[in-house]
Amino acid sequence: MPAEEVSPLPAFLLIGATIITIASFFVPQLLIALLILLAMGFVWLLSRYLLVGWFVLVALSPLIRWELSLAWLHNWLPEYPWLYAMHAPVVEFWAVMLLLAFTIQTLRQYGAGEKVSLYAPGLIWFLFFLGSAALSLIPELSVERGVSLKYIAHFILLFYVGYVVLGANIVENKKIWQISLYILAAVGLGGAMLGGLSIVSHLVLGQGFSRAVPVSLWGWNPFGDNHIFLAEVITTTLPLWLYFWRAALDITVKRWLTLTTGFMFIIGLLTLSRAAWVTLALEAVIFFYLTREHRSWRSLLKEWWWALLVAAPAFIYLVYFLVTSSAAAGSTAARLSLTDIALYLWRQHPIVGQGAGTFVERLADISVFSLEFGAPLDAHGVVQKLLAEQGIIGLITFGIFMAWIIRTILLRYRDANYTEEARSAYFVSFFLVLSPLIFQLFNTQYYSSKMWVPISLAIAQSILYRKDTHWTRLVINFKTPAVAGRRRIVTEM
Repeated sequence: MPAEEVSPLPAFLLIGATIITIASFFVPQLLIALLILLAMGFVWLLSRYLLVGWFVLVALSPLIRWELSLAWLHNWLPEYPWLYAMHAPVVEFWAVMLLLAFTIQTLRQYGAGEKVSLYAPGLIWFLFFLGSAALSLIPELSVERGVSLKYIAHFILLFYVGYVVLGANIVENKKIWQISLYILAAVGLGGAMLGGLSIVSHLVLGQGFSRAVPVSLWGWNPFGDNHIFLAEVITTTLPLWLYFWRAALDITVKRWLTLTTGFMFIIGLLTLSRAAWVTLALEAVIFFYLTREHRSWRSLLKEWWWALLVAAPAFIYLVYFLVTSSAAAGSTAARLSLTDIALYLWRQHPIVGQGAGTFVERLADISVFSLEFGAPLDAHGVVQKLLAEQGIIGLITFGIFMAWIIRTILLRYRDANYTEEARSAYFVSFFLVLSPLIFQLFNTQYYSSKMWVPISLAIAQSILYRKDTHWTRLVINFKTPAVAGRRRIVTEM
């Protein structure tokens, strides 16, 4: 068997990085070249370990408050403000590097003469949504089009190419999918434990009962410092723990999973997040509706009585908190004001909107909001966001894209031709889509990894268990010439 050819690229990168490192002490501008070389070397290495890169991406996906900043370059390169002003969540930097690594691996396969298959789930529907973002540039002032173009590339393109497409192509088998679920669920449990620690620490310090919030670990707070950030993670990962509980056969394991699921549920309630409560309530109603044919209401009450027992006092306290808390009243007033402003902006350009990514800039021009509520915020809800920025066309195209995903998964769950294992997987995938979507009806992370990595896992699962229909599959065979009866690019839906 011939030895595998070794690429000289790593050696060249190492030699170049060493030379530039020494030279950068004398010419600071060479530091940029050094950073580029190091990034190229890391991406090349990552292209050999795409699976590890994907698992890291899944683990980072709920940690969008952990940011990477290049501000430390200010002392070295003060004449490049665009560089040291750069900052973004670590997960977004990682997603871009993983996307580049995946591209390198794809080109490597092409160079080796292999057939290259690229999955682009729902590509047609996404392109319609992307087109609505492009149309939203029409009414904008010329100085703001750059803001919108940057926003489209950073958020809208990234959520599809960086999360959905990567997940569909890297998650190649059921084992990878299961491990991805374990990782995401473990991060959710870690967040819940930090939330529980915040409650205990307040009680121990004599500060009374407080809602669950993510506490920092020696100054590091990847979940953020707000209860709603924790609630997002818990509502998304709780269905995974229920899925593990249902699939468990060992009695001891099932008991531990019962305790873990109950703990997650309790902490989710104690965040006192109204969005979390609405999400959990709607999920429960939908869950009971979808499973109504398999069990009676009496058996459901017998199985889930403990959840009602826990929820009752927590619900009473939530109502008391909402009625008596000035913070809750202020939050409600801010949300109502944001909704009014979003509808006002939508009425100005109802068809195509004000421009993708311009809501915060438009809000900053409304001095009354800043005087009453402080710094401008993004629209609190994906519906308001889309209406204001991309008009009715944006809302419709986004709704079609999401409805296509949900409908495909739900129909396959209800299709009795699938195996029990497949239907269980479709069932949890349905909630991997539904949970973040419901939550983002009241929040601002609609294009983040928090929402789209779980959805990408649901899409990957549907591909793994699919029949050869419904999902867009882009097949590119670079080595086969186009002849009669064969096409180099085939799109199946």
